[in-house]
Amino acid sequence: MSTHIASPSRHAQPPLAPVEQSRADFYALIASLLRAPPDAGLLERLGDAHTVSSPDASPFERAWLDLIGAARRADPAGVAAEHARLFAAPAGQAAAVDSSAARDARGHRRGEPRATLPADRHDPGLARHACRAGADDPLGSLCEAMRLLIAGAPGVPRQGIARQRLFFDTRLAGAVPACLDDLRQAQAGGFHARLADFVEAFFAVEAHAFAIDDAPPCRRPAPALAHAAEAAA
Repeated sequence: MSTHIASPSRHAQPPLAPVEQSRADFYALIASLLRAPPDAGLLERLGDAHTVSSPDASPFERAWLDLIGAARRADPAGVAAEHARLFAAPAGQAAAVDSSAARDARGHRRGEPRATLPADRHDPGLARHACRAGADDPLGSLCEAMRLLIAGAPGVPRQGIARQRLFFDTRLAGAVPACLDDLRQAQAGGFHARLADFVEAFFAVEAHAFAIDDAPPCRRPAPALAHAAEAAA
Protein backbone atom coordinates (compact mmCIF):
# COMPACT_ATOMS: atom_id res chain seq x y z
CA MET A 1 0.00 0.00 0.00
CA SER A 2 1.64 3.17 -1.16
CA THR A 3 0.83 6.55 0.29
CA HIS A 4 3.17 8.50 -1.98
CA ILE A 5 1.07 11.03 -3.85
CA ALA A 6 1.91 12.15 -7.35
CA SER A 7 1.12 15.73 -8.26
CA PRO A 8 1.72 17.89 -11.32
CA SER A 9 5.42 18.66 -11.73
CA ARG A 10 4.94 22.39 -11.36
CA HIS A 11 3.42 21.77 -7.93
CA ALA A 12 5.64 18.84 -6.94
CA GLN A 13 6.84 18.77 -3.37
CA PRO A 14 10.29 17.48 -2.47
CA PRO A 15 10.52 13.93 -1.10
CA LEU A 16 9.78 13.52 2.57
CA ALA A 17 12.53 12.57 4.99
CA PRO A 18 12.44 8.78 5.53
CA VAL A 19 11.05 8.98 9.06
CA GLU A 20 8.33 11.40 7.99
CA GLN A 21 7.38 9.18 5.05
CA SER A 22 7.23 6.24 7.46
CA ARG A 23 4.92 8.19 9.74
CA ALA A 24 2.63 9.03 6.84
CA ASP A 25 2.63 5.39 5.73
CA PHE A 26 1.68 4.16 9.19
CA TYR A 27 -1.15 6.66 9.52
CA ALA A 28 -2.37 5.49 6.11
CA LEU A 29 -2.15 1.84 7.17
CA ILE A 30 -4.04 2.46 10.41
CA ALA A 31 -6.71 4.47 8.58
CA SER A 32 -7.15 1.68 6.06
CA LEU A 33 -7.41 -1.08 8.66
CA LEU A 34 -9.93 0.83 10.79
CA ARG A 35 -12.14 2.04 7.96
CA ALA A 36 -12.52 -1.28 6.11
CA PRO A 37 -11.43 -4.89 6.58
CA PRO A 38 -8.08 -5.67 4.96
CA ASP A 39 -8.30 -7.70 1.78
CA ALA A 40 -6.16 -10.74 1.09
CA GLY A 41 -3.51 -8.64 -0.67
CA LEU A 42 -2.96 -6.31 2.27
CA LEU A 43 -2.89 -9.17 4.76
CA GLU A 44 -0.32 -10.91 2.58
CA ARG A 45 1.88 -7.80 2.38
CA LEU A 46 1.72 -7.40 6.13
CA GLY A 47 2.49 -11.04 6.70
CA ASP A 48 5.44 -10.94 4.31
CA ALA A 49 7.06 -7.97 6.05
CA HIS A 50 10.72 -8.49 6.90
CA THR A 51 11.05 -8.79 10.65
CA VAL A 52 13.89 -9.30 13.09
CA SER A 53 12.94 -10.32 16.61
CA SER A 54 15.18 -8.99 19.36
CA PRO A 55 15.07 -9.24 23.15
CA ASP A 56 15.75 -5.49 23.16
CA ALA A 57 12.78 -4.69 20.93
CA SER A 58 10.81 -1.59 21.88
CA PRO A 59 7.07 -1.80 22.70
CA PHE A 60 6.41 -0.40 19.23
CA GLU A 61 8.55 -3.04 17.54
CA ARG A 62 6.93 -5.83 19.58
CA ALA A 63 3.46 -4.58 18.70
CA TRP A 64 4.45 -4.40 15.02
CA LEU A 65 5.75 -7.99 15.13
CA ASP A 66 2.52 -9.13 16.79
CA LEU A 67 0.42 -7.41 14.11
CA ILE A 68 2.49 -9.07 11.37
CA GLY A 69 2.02 -12.43 13.08
CA ALA A 70 -1.73 -11.86 13.29
CA ALA A 71 -1.80 -11.02 9.56
CA ARG A 72 0.05 -14.25 8.74
CA ARG A 73 -2.46 -16.31 10.71
CA ALA A 74 -5.51 -14.39 9.50
CA ASP A 75 -8.16 -15.67 7.16
CA PRO A 76 -9.44 -12.74 5.04
CA ALA A 77 -13.06 -13.81 5.37
CA GLY A 78 -12.68 -14.22 9.11
CA VAL A 79 -11.09 -10.78 9.49
CA ALA A 80 -13.88 -9.26 7.38
CA ALA A 81 -16.49 -10.89 9.59
CA GLU A 82 -14.64 -9.69 12.69
CA HIS A 83 -14.54 -6.14 11.30
CA ALA A 84 -18.28 -6.25 10.56
CA ARG A 85 -19.08 -7.45 14.08
CA LEU A 86 -16.96 -4.68 15.57
CA PHE A 87 -17.82 -1.69 13.41
CA ALA A 88 -21.14 -2.41 11.69
CA ALA A 89 -24.34 -2.51 13.68
CA PRO A 90 -27.87 -3.62 12.77
CA ALA A 91 -30.41 -0.82 12.50
CA GLY A 92 -31.24 0.63 15.88
CA GLN A 93 -28.27 -0.98 17.63
CA ALA A 94 -24.88 0.38 18.64
CA ALA A 95 -21.71 -1.01 17.11
CA ALA A 96 -19.47 -3.02 19.42
CA VAL A 97 -16.69 -0.48 18.86
CA ASP A 98 -17.20 3.26 18.97
CA SER A 99 -14.28 4.34 16.80
CA SER A 100 -15.30 7.97 16.90
CA ALA A 101 -13.42 10.63 18.80
CA ALA A 102 -15.09 9.95 22.13
CA ARG A 103 -13.17 12.72 23.87
CA ASP A 104 -10.58 15.16 22.75
CA ALA A 105 -7.49 16.08 24.76
CA ARG A 106 -9.49 18.62 26.74
CA GLY A 107 -12.16 16.11 27.71
CA HIS A 108 -14.97 17.25 25.42
CA ARG A 109 -17.39 14.45 24.70
CA ARG A 110 -18.11 13.22 21.21
CA GLY A 111 -20.80 15.33 19.63
CA GLU A 112 -20.14 18.45 21.66
CA PRO A 113 -19.49 21.53 19.54
CA ARG A 114 -15.82 22.42 19.30
CA ALA A 115 -14.09 25.38 17.77
CA THR A 116 -12.41 24.81 14.42
CA LEU A 117 -8.65 24.77 14.61
CA PRO A 118 -7.51 28.27 13.62
CA ALA A 119 -5.15 26.93 10.96
CA ASP A 120 -8.00 25.01 9.27
CA ARG A 121 -9.55 28.27 8.13
CA HIS A 122 -6.41 29.05 6.13
CA ASP A 123 -6.20 25.67 4.40
CA PRO A 124 -9.30 25.01 2.25
CA GLY A 125 -8.10 21.61 1.08
CA LEU A 126 -7.52 20.30 4.59
CA ALA A 127 -10.67 22.01 5.86
CA ARG A 128 -12.77 20.04 3.37
CA HIS A 129 -11.21 16.81 4.64
CA ALA A 130 -11.58 17.86 8.27
CA CYS A 131 -15.29 18.42 7.67
CA ARG A 132 -15.51 14.74 6.84
CA ALA A 133 -13.36 13.97 9.88
CA GLY A 134 -15.30 16.06 12.35
CA ALA A 135 -16.07 15.58 16.03
CA ASP A 136 -18.14 12.43 15.43
CA ASP A 137 -16.00 10.84 12.73
CA PRO A 138 -14.13 7.58 13.13
CA LEU A 139 -10.54 7.44 14.24
CA GLY A 140 -9.57 6.05 10.85
CA SER A 141 -10.63 9.25 9.10
CA LEU A 142 -8.71 11.34 11.61
CA CYS A 143 -5.60 9.25 10.88
CA GLU A 144 -6.07 9.91 7.18
CA ALA A 145 -6.28 13.65 7.92
CA MET A 146 -3.01 13.36 9.85
CA ARG A 147 -1.42 11.63 6.87
CA LEU A 148 -2.38 14.62 4.74
CA LEU A 149 -0.76 16.97 7.23
CA ILE A 150 2.49 15.00 6.97
CA ALA A 151 2.59 14.04 3.30
CA GLY A 152 0.35 16.61 1.65
CA ALA A 153 -1.66 16.05 -1.50
CA PRO A 154 -2.62 18.03 -4.59
CA GLY A 155 -4.11 21.24 -3.22
CA VAL A 156 -3.17 20.33 0.36
CA PRO A 157 0.34 21.48 1.31
CA ARG A 158 2.33 19.66 3.96
CA GLN A 159 2.28 21.09 7.43
CA GLY A 160 5.10 21.46 9.92
CA ILE A 161 5.59 19.69 13.22
CA ALA A 162 3.84 22.45 15.20
CA ARG A 163 0.67 22.09 13.15
CA GLN A 164 0.85 18.31 13.33
CA ARG A 165 1.27 18.48 17.11
CA LEU A 166 -1.80 20.69 17.41
CA PHE A 167 -3.91 18.29 15.35
CA PHE A 168 -2.61 15.28 17.29
CA ASP A 169 -3.30 16.88 20.67
CA THR A 170 -6.75 18.27 19.86
CA ARG A 171 -8.17 15.72 17.43
CA LEU A 172 -6.39 12.39 17.85
CA ALA A 173 -5.04 11.88 21.36
CA GLY A 174 -8.42 11.81 23.09
CA ALA A 175 -9.99 9.53 20.48
CA VAL A 176 -7.61 6.64 20.94
CA PRO A 177 -8.08 5.08 24.42
CA ALA A 178 -11.82 4.37 24.30
CA CYS A 179 -11.71 3.04 20.76
CA LEU A 180 -8.80 0.71 21.46
CA ASP A 181 -10.31 -0.54 24.71
CA ASP A 182 -13.48 -1.39 22.80
CA LEU A 183 -11.48 -3.27 20.17
CA ARG A 184 -9.71 -5.38 22.78
CA GLN A 185 -12.83 -6.15 24.80
CA ALA A 186 -15.01 -6.96 21.83
CA GLN A 187 -12.55 -9.31 20.12
CA ALA A 188 -9.93 -10.51 22.57
CA GLY A 189 -7.08 -12.22 20.76
CA GLY A 190 -8.34 -11.47 17.26
CA PHE A 191 -6.65 -9.52 14.47
CA HIS A 192 -8.22 -6.26 15.60
CA ALA A 193 -6.99 -6.74 19.16
CA ARG A 194 -3.44 -6.88 17.79
CA LEU A 195 -4.23 -3.84 15.68
CA ALA A 196 -5.31 -2.02 18.85
CA ASP A 197 -1.99 -2.85 20.51
CA PHE A 198 -0.08 -1.57 17.48
CA VAL A 199 -2.05 1.68 17.25
CA GLU A 200 -1.48 2.30 20.96
CA ALA A 201 2.28 1.71 20.59
CA PHE A 202 2.53 3.90 17.48
CA PHE A 203 0.64 6.74 19.12
CA ALA A 204 2.93 6.47 22.15
CA VAL A 205 5.91 7.02 19.82
CA GLU A 206 4.14 9.99 18.29
CA ALA A 207 3.21 11.51 21.66
CA HIS A 208 6.79 11.15 22.90
CA ALA A 209 8.14 12.81 19.77
CA PHE A 210 5.66 15.68 19.95
CA ALA A 211 6.59 16.22 23.60
CA ILE A 212 10.07 17.27 22.55
CA ASP A 213 9.76 20.99 21.94
CA ASP A 214 10.97 22.17 18.54
CA ALA A 215 12.50 18.81 17.63
CA PRO A 216 13.20 18.78 13.88
CA PRO A 217 12.08 15.65 11.98
CA CYS A 218 15.62 14.21 11.75
CA ARG A 219 15.92 14.21 15.54
CA ARG A 220 12.47 12.90 16.42
CA PRO A 221 12.88 9.60 18.32
CA ALA A 222 11.28 7.13 15.94
CA PRO A 223 14.15 4.94 14.66
CA ALA A 224 11.93 1.88 14.39
CA LEU A 225 9.45 3.55 12.06
CA ALA A 226 11.53 3.63 8.90
CA HIS A 227 12.43 -0.08 9.17
CA ALA A 228 8.94 -1.30 10.02
CA ALA A 229 7.19 0.87 7.42
CA GLU A 230 8.65 -1.18 4.58
CA ALA A 231 5.50 -3.32 4.76
CA ALA A 232 3.15 -0.39 5.21
CA ALA A 233 4.36 1.30 2.01
